Amino acid sequence: MATRQLPFRVDTSGMIFHAILERPPVPPVRINPEVPPKLEEIINKALEKDRNLRYQHAVDMRRIAAFEA
Repeated sequence: MATRQLPFRVDTSGMIFHAILERPPVPPVRINPEVPPKLEEIINKALEKDRNLRYQHAVDMRRIAAFEA
């Protein structure tokens, strides 16, 4: 929603799964320069490959967003 694009542009579901597991997404600010730095930080953490570094629950993401607002 912040970029109006999917994080990976590929043709098949197999390629999507591979990209999700192996490739870093394009930074949101490169797609949409108006994305605020904190929102980009939240997006990047949500898309983190290492599950231990990602938000563990949706409420964690909500807390960060509400705290920064």
